Amino acid sequence: MISKSQTLIAETEDGFTRGLRLQQSGRTVEALQCYQSLLEIRPSDINVLINTAAALHDLERYHEALDIYNHAIEIAPASGILHHNRGNTLLAMDLLHEAVASYSRAADLLPASAEPLVPMGTALERLGRYKEAMEAYQKALLRVPDCAEAHWNMALLKLLNGNYAEGWKGFEWRWLKKGFTSIRPALSQPEWDGSPLQGKTILVYAEQGLGDAIQFARFLPLLSKMGARIILKAPQVLHALFRQLPSIIQLIDTEQPLPFDTHIALLSLPLLLGIRLHNITNRIPYLEPPEAYRKKWQGAVPKDGALNVGIAWQGRKRPDPSRSCPSEQLSVLANSKDVRFFSLQLSENGTQPVMPVGVPIMDLTADIADFCDTAALMEQLDLVIAIDTSVAHLAGSLALPTWLLLPFAPDWRWMLRRDDSPWYPSMRIFRQPNAGDWGDVLSRVQQALHSPPNTHVPDATKRYRQQALDYYQLGAIEKSEEMFRTARESDKWNRTVAEEMALLLNEQGRFHESIGLISRQLSGAPGDPCLSRLLGESYQNADHPYRAYLYYQRAVRAFPDDPLLHMNLGIVCDAMNQPLEALKCLARARELAPDAPQILLNLGGVLQGMNLLDDAASCLREALRLDPGYAGATWNLAQILLLKESYSEGFSLFDARFHKRDPVPQSPLTLPFWSGEPLEGRTIAVTTEQAFGDAIQFCRYAPLLSAMGARVVILNHLQPLQSLLESVPGVAAVVSRPDQVVADLQVPMLSLPHLCRTGTDNIPDRVPYLAPSHEKTAEWSSRIPLGGKLRIGIVWAGRQLPDPRRSAALDDFIPVAQLPGIQLVSLQLGPGADELAARQAAMNILDLTPKIRTFEDTAGLIANLDLIISVDTAVAHLAGAMGKPVWLLLPFAPDWRWLLGRNDSPWYPTMRIFRQEVPGEWSTVICSVVAGLSCLAV
Repeated sequence: MISKSQTLIAETEDGFTRGLRLQQSGRTVEALQCYQSLLEIRPSDINVLINTAAALHDLERYHEALDIYNHAIEIAPASGILHHNRGNTLLAMDLLHEAVASYSRAADLLPASAEPLVPMGTALERLGRYKEAMEAYQKALLRVPDCAEAHWNMALLKLLNGNYAEGWKGFEWRWLKKGFTSIRPALSQPEWDGSPLQGKTILVYAEQGLGDAIQFARFLPLLSKMGARIILKAPQVLHALFRQLPSIIQLIDTEQPLPFDTHIALLSLPLLLGIRLHNITNRIPYLEPPEAYRKKWQGAVPKDGALNVGIAWQGRKRPDPSRSCPSEQLSVLANSKDVRFFSLQLSENGTQPVMPVGVPIMDLTADIADFCDTAALMEQLDLVIAIDTSVAHLAGSLALPTWLLLPFAPDWRWMLRRDDSPWYPSMRIFRQPNAGDWGDVLSRVQQALHSPPNTHVPDATKRYRQQALDYYQLGAIEKSEEMFRTARESDKWNRTVAEEMALLLNEQGRFHESIGLISRQLSGAPGDPCLSRLLGESYQNADHPYRAYLYYQRAVRAFPDDPLLHMNLGIVCDAMNQPLEALKCLARARELAPDAPQILLNLGGVLQGMNLLDDAASCLREALRLDPGYAGATWNLAQILLLKESYSEGFSLFDARFHKRDPVPQSPLTLPFWSGEPLEGRTIAVTTEQAFGDAIQFCRYAPLLSAMGARVVILNHLQPLQSLLESVPGVAAVVSRPDQVVADLQVPMLSLPHLCRTGTDNIPDRVPYLAPSHEKTAEWSSRIPLGGKLRIGIVWAGRQLPDPRRSAALDDFIPVAQLPGIQLVSLQLGPGADELAARQAAMNILDLTPKIRTFEDTAGLIANLDLIISVDTAVAHLAGAMGKPVWLLLPFAPDWRWLLGRNDSPWYPTMRIFRQEVPGEWSTVICSVVAGLSCLAV
């Protein structure tokens, strides 16, 4: 038999075990009930007391947990575990001094353990005692050299202090931390070690929080520049936003990735890329919402002169509850005059945020489905105010004026004692002066909303600025920039210095740096119309028309009678494919300045884009009447005349290309120019110019020069065309350097149509005039599988310049891929090529482009195909020059050489043209292609 006392002991042991099992499985409330029942029987049992307090701590019942720890320490004052756990509870209660004392006692009682020293360092950091915190981590590592938590915290502290070289190394210890928030995937492929990525596919997986993913996504374009194709594993809610990044061939969340060669965690990229404070990739914006989201939110925010401010005040409790600002503290903003607040605070796990009392806040968050919605709403605002959450990261990545509200002990990325961020140039930081003091922060925010930064200019700033201007006048641009930067260091909010430096950066084509600079300045004066205007100009130059449009709109509201503002607004509207709005803006500009040739030039450009050629020509002729030497107007008029098949007059004006803004570079040769005189017995150097397609199209004139008795030498600056140009009949030599040219005369290649008096009835249209070698054709023949199908080469995109509207998307070709009896072969290089990986298998596209090195390779591949279907690129020219069947897909407003209203080309007899009927609409073009292919199949 078992005695009564023995039975009681057995039941007690079973109860403790059951409570422990419940606690470990997350059933904390039930575990607590078990422990409390046991305490009625054994009130002094240290193990039960420890577990009871731990359960209360997990349930955030900190005061009760602390009472039990205090009671237990009275019973067992030498228990290091009790002092350690008591410190954890004090830390959670933000009783930092008491926590440090408790951890210190635990560290003395547990001399071989690192565990008390790590959270002790955390408490010291939150007190701002960073040197002591570092010492605590160092002591922990003396005790346990491989303590991942100590290495990790030390790394964060080094990063906080700007020691990125050592910080990134220690950052890798995160994977060995207990309970780290992200899981390192077990993959058979090797982890990337920084080795070359050209031609390789890399899987990059996001980790930790959404803000981390947004912050570190800036490094993905660097992998693209290294030649990598990127598969990005990230939360679904970020996919639409990240889809705009270059070279991402697949975005996944839980799906299986396409085949890849190597992998890396997103937050390990700074270590491998050698990122330091001075070379953080802060080119902004590096994220943008797609056009569909912008259309959705256009007009959602009133534009009536009030300052529109988005605000987010709460974050998740983990990893740092102190970063959230209690909503009641925001009441200080209630009296903000001429300020309209918009909530950027989303619900979490179905729980609606607590809205500030007394502060009128417009809440549009019900219409926010993902980060692109948030981004598009933010773009409509003048300012974003946020605590340390993904909202702040998103605003910073969009280069929007952002005020970041930080607790006394900030996260590592925000560093210490500075009001700006090396990660986000458009950000202004407001820090707590003491732990928990949101009142001071919000008081300064309220003051900043209504008072611009101090306008007093220190004498040193005046002196440095004058030196910068003096250096600029002397042409010493680098010294000028250096002195502007020095001036900004002495007076960071000096608007004049910022504006002048931004203009200097714009002159050098450093538009994204200018965007960062003016965005930073605008964070000190949100909504300022002059800064908005300058920022609009920078965005326009950086080819961000929508952002330019938004800032120009703000400036126009302040300066409604400024003709140049209306003109620029019209230009960006046209770039956004809004021609009617562009006409409206330019018409207003013309009303305000009827004799401004530049306005007439841009008005003519919009009309030309609408194929209203007579009206466009009238505008350009009027511009030339006002300014007969206006090369830009002459150049545009030449293209319109050529479109209308007025070749004689059009080509006679074509030399304007050398004198317009962004001119075509002139020949480096010092030889006299050919002007059409006899060439018998003379050597003429024909210089290539502009792009590949131009050289392919106009090298056809070499046989004509040869027939005139000339020895023809081509000076070629387009190296990939070198061997192919050697195949042109009548060409004696193709050289790549000016010192290799021995000739009597020179002629720019695109001047030959005028000098040869080309008209629509005498275009030299004999093809082929270009061909790959027999060896090259045979080489490519061996790479193409036989199968009896119609082999069709496709190109769906060209470079953004000179005309982004000429490009389609690979998805537009899906109806072609679905046709039976065809084999699609990619000829796509450069922009657009990264679309292929995600569609290659589904569309059954053969991709041999990795083996293409020169245009002769492309020609060798084309020679083995039955048909080429291409948008307006060099490949279309090449196929036409080779005499191969080529179907050309054109935008609504085509380049001059393709004329109007015809489905053939006088330049290429084997070409068939398919034209857009509506601007931007490729579906009808592809339908016509499909119908044509169906006829071929029949």
